[in-house]
Amino acid sequence: MRHIKVGDLMTDEVVSVVPVTSFKEVAKLLAQYDISGLPVLDDEDRVVGVVSESDLLSRQAAGHPVPGDAPDTATRDMAELTAAEIMSVPAVTVRAEETAPDAARLMTRRGVERLPVVDDEDRLVGILTRRERDPHGMSVEP
Repeated sequence: MRHIKVGDLMTDEVVSVVPVTSFKEVAKLLAQYDISGLPVLDDEDRVVGVVSESDLLSRQAAGHPVPGDAPDTATRDMAELTAAEIMSVPAVTVRAEETAPDAARLMTRRGVERLPVVDDEDRLVGILTRRERDPHGMSVEP
């Protein structure tokens, strides 16, 4: 039996940001597109991280710094932070030729709700998500 491939389920219309995108702009994009996370891309469209709602919420939690923060980022105003300072790294990614069941297992194992889909040079080509409300990704259940 032929398994459905990630490339068959992903969407290629991906909302993304760059490392210097402000916290405020990231939050605005998440709300505007009703999505739960965004890939962060370098200047060659390579995925360098992912910013999720949980990344934003952990930063907003009553002045508690995120473990591993540099002291200067823990005390700065939230509006001054950038995607590079709040993103999860490394990004968990998948290739379009992987099977949907393999992608679903990866999502479960790594505890992520979205997988940026990358080509052989790690450039973003799409996104796969298991959140059904997310119009910028397809639903995949483990």
